[in-house]
Amino acid sequence: MLRERLIRYIELSREQLQQIETALVPVIDKGPLIVWGTGQLTLKLLAETSLGRARIAAFVDGNPMNQDKTLVGVRVLAPEAIVGLPHPILVSTLLHQRAITERIRQQLGLKNAIITLESEPKTASVAS
Repeated sequence: MLRERLIRYIELSREQLQQIETALVPVIDKGPLIVWGTGQLTLKLLAETSLGRARIAAFVDGNPMNQDKTLVGVRVLAPEAIVGLPHPILVSTLLHQRAITERIRQQLGLKNAIITLESEPKTASVAS
């Protein structure tokens, strides 16, 4: 029974990744992005989806331990450091996308387009 459950988990994970990839392709080709989040999902998307070929202007992470480092040659900034950057923001998390979107709009007052990876349905959506 464990084997079947693991196989099903892997299948669902692949399906979700494919849905995210299908939604990312048109967004990636539009120009530079700010990617909010440097966790496991971002690393997976960089390795296995078109995000790996995206023009990334900056990464953003709220955790000070991740800030001022680089990821794929791009600097990781504090949220406050992206004020004034005009690029769309890809929120690269499924668990915390609502809280991050609220922080972008309410706390930072940014008007950038926001791209989220919705968990239901599993597609990218753009909020202006």
